[in-house]
Amino acid sequence: MNIALDPQTEARLRAIADARHLSLESCLAQIVGSIAEPPLAELSPAGPKDSLVDFFRRSPLWGANLNLERVQDYPRTIDLG
Repeated sequence: MNIALDPQTEARLRAIADARHLSLESCLAQIVGSIAEPPLAELSPAGPKDSLVDFFRRSPLWGANLNLERVQDYPRTIDLG
């Protein structure tokens, strides 16, 4: 596969690759792999469906014991005179 990059982008990618002690090709493979991380089956509409409970269990806030109760605010009397 050939990818055409402008010189500035290529220079930035080479600097990233050098900092990671990788070849440019290996660095690009890691970057593209991280972007394409979810398997295609999960991205397709026919993929597995999770329940709402599963969705919240995967949340970074799972187990944080947050109080999500709504504070009841009752009507107040207002003096209009």
